[in-house]
Amino acid sequence: MNKEKCDKKEAIFNSTVKLITENGFDATPISMIAKDAGVAAGTIYLYFKDKQALINELYLELKEQLTFALINGYTPNLSIRVALELLYRNYLNFMLQNNAKFLFFEQFASSPYIYNLTKEEGLRIYHPVIEIFEKAKKEKVIKNIPNDIIHAQVFAPLRTLIRQQINGQFEFDEETIELTFQVSWDAIKS
Repeated sequence: MNKEKCDKKEAIFNSTVKLITENGFDATPISMIAKDAGVAAGTIYLYFKDKQALINELYLELKEQLTFALINGYTPNLSIRVALELLYRNYLNFMLQNNAKFLFFEQFASSPYIYNLTKEEGLRIYHPVIEIFEKAKKEKVIKNIPNDIIHAQVFAPLRTLIRQQINGQFEFDEETIELTFQVSWDAIKS
């Protein structure tokens, strides 16, 4: 894809994230996204079949960004606890630096817009994180429970607190980060 196409697609993605987090999926028509992105509505249809396809492709793009951020600094020689804390802190930092993306993820997770193929592709993209969970279970450092439960125990409490910070009801500091990670760790460790 040439630079101009990449720039237009990025503008479309950025506008979609912004507008969906402000207005919701249903109240964000293609025409609004096009206007905000500075492109013609027809341009969006050159890249995406419809709004649902746009949202699904955007989700996968954001999932790649998130996964890349999560595993930043990870090496296989880290202890499992240190590796999971790194994932935890990387998740926190990514979401606090990208509030609109966080809110998009929150909306998309329970949206009827998600395709089954998008869910499968999202899992493929997220595989490096799942591999860390599998390694931890194999080494018997954490409980042998389904990865969805591990993920929920590590990240769901964090998502709740991130949402509260975005709403001005909570403020992360180092003590809180350490405490919340410890609670999550205690829930999954063997």
